Amino acid sequence: MLVESALIMTIGIKDRIINLILILLVEAIILMLFFRIKRFKDGFKFLQNKSNHDYIDIVMINISAVAILIYYIFGNYYGNLTKQLMICLIVLGIIMLIMIQKTLTLYYKQKLLSKTIEDYKSEIASKDEQIKKLSDEKFKISKLNHEFYNRQKALEKKVQDFVSNSNTETSSELSIMESISNLSKGYSGELEKIKSLDKLPTTEIEEIDDMFKYMQSECKNNNIDFKLHVNGNIYHMVNKIIDKDKLVTLIGDHLRDAIIAVNSSTNTFRSIIATIGLHDKYYEFCVHDTGIEFEIDTLLKLGLEPTTTHKDTGGTGIGFITTFETLKETKGSLIIEEKHKMCSNDYTKTLIFRFDGKNEYKIYSYRADEIKKQCKDKRVIVKKLEYK
Repeated sequence: MLVESALIMTIGIKDRIINLILILLVEAIILMLFFRIKRFKDGFKFLQNKSNHDYIDIVMINISAVAILIYYIFGNYYGNLTKQLMICLIVLGIIMLIMIQKTLTLYYKQKLLSKTIEDYKSEIASKDEQIKKLSDEKFKISKLNHEFYNRQKALEKKVQDFVSNSNTETSSELSIMESISNLSKGYSGELEKIKSLDKLPTTEIEEIDDMFKYMQSECKNNNIDFKLHVNGNIYHMVNKIIDKDKLVTLIGDHLRDAIIAVNSSTNTFRSIIATIGLHDKYYEFCVHDTGIEFEIDTLLKLGLEPTTTHKDTGGTGIGFITTFETLKETKGSLIIEEKHKMCSNDYTKTLIFRFDGKNEYKIYSYRADEIKKQCKDKRVIVKKLEYK
């Protein structure tokens, strides 16, 4: 700007409009010349990156603040100097507040990014460990197959000799059958040692850990993927909020219901996730499953009478009667979330048993309007849950 002004003053043109046009033309020419320089042009590629916009905003705000300050210090004044300075300070104060807000936002974004990166690193390390475990398992199975191969071939030879010799005594036959049986048992036993259940996170409370291990084995027997997340220490939960035995019953009842729901569906995605521990400021136990959803009539009768969607597969509905009694004693809430109909890439429903001191029964569902039409009980809070 100083260069252009000096050039115009040198030329001596007095008309303001012509001066403005000339200044703009000179600036455009200078910018074009600058951007013809490869190093300068490549140095501004970062401006095209959206992630750098916050940095650019902060830089531009600082430049604006400096420009305004220089203008009020060196510019021509046509009024009261104190008034001009007050305006300058107010503008600079506003700019400073905006800059502080931008800086804090950028700081929190960086912190969030760092945490996300750490989470990804942790997840990658966990996956690497799983891959290593599977590789070791594959090696052990290959080694086991190799060890039993020779024994199997020797047994085949014995069988061939037996068949070719029709006069072999009965004791030889029995010996062969026993050898086959022993070989089969030995192989199965060794294979079971290798293919053990995945180790679950621990709550460090034996009875609760035993229940989760049992439900994990039940899921495996039913070809259902089972995952458990333990959020922090739950000693306070079982010592002050809910009796340990009642929590064990709650866990068993609703994981069993989830297994029945998954088995009752035709979904190829067979999975259950259990979460226990502190979430935000409340302790809770959650179950996500990919099974069939509740019938609306069943949802509205839960806790009032024994009712179930799975009578033909072992469901009795007694579990929810016990659950509501437990929630009433502990002032806990039951929250059922339904984001959408059953699908092959997400969980059908989530049951949340939250010990929040409210003793509420809430249903957040994509079919809330349909449920509200049939709901005549004020004890049930029904709200729409949109799936994004």
